[in-house]
Amino acid sequence: MTHPKASPWPREYLHSFQRKPSFRFAALTWGSRGDVQPFVSLGAELVRRGHRVVLAARAPFRSFVEEHGLGFFELEEDGTEELMHSLASSDGGPDGVKLFVTWQRRMVPSQFRQFWKAAEGADVLLNNAAFTGPALHVAERRGVPIFQAFFDPGFIPTRRYCVSDNRIHEGNALRNVATTRLKNLASGLFTWDLVNAWRREHRLPIDLLGETHRPGLLFRLPVLVAWSRELVERPDDWPEWFAQTGR
Repeated sequence: MTHPKASPWPREYLHSFQRKPSFRFAALTWGSRGDVQPFVSLGAELVRRGHRVVLAARAPFRSFVEEHGLGFFELEEDGTEELMHSLASSDGGPDGVKLFVTWQRRMVPSQFRQFWKAAEGADVLLNNAAFTGPALHVAERRGVPIFQAFFDPGFIPTRRYCVSDNRIHEGNALRNVATTRLKNLASGLFTWDLVNAWRREHRLPIDLLGETHRPGLLFRLPVLVAWSRELVERPDDWPEWFAQTGR
């Protein structure tokens, strides 16, 4: 697979770190406990190694985050629980797509605003790749590196398989890559205008077609793949800096 040449995030940016004994990490999350808990585990290990971690999440997670030694940045209440229940009861058809698009267009401006604040003073950002896309643009504007965590294999294009209807399908390599890229591109187009309004405001280049910064297409960024090899083996066509952390 060809890596995007226009990406503003060459792999070499990791080597520009100014080494110091303690980095300040900001973990930018969204969603239910299943979206937050992996970052609590990661953050607790970073704290154990002498770093500082602030985790951005909704108010119900404050005690859970703080009891593991992490700082807490409270995100606004945004109807997440209601959305989760609605998505769970959706059949995934046109109504489900409409619901998802409506949520995206409501949440993207809010995430830009809140993630910008949560990232203030951070040396490194962490984000849940599938649902916190604005974090990538915030990192670019602030000039700090970002590490993505994928909890779902359906967002990373690979010749080996694609994910649709909550099933992993193997088969034609070209179809597998095209299916995942099309899904990611379509999702990016739903909020293309909102993303580029923010980028123009912050004097960043326009993000053509919403593709450059879509989850799963950023092959120049370090990624933590957080599922077990027993579930899905690591495909050979992923970059070497995609680290599978699940056991």
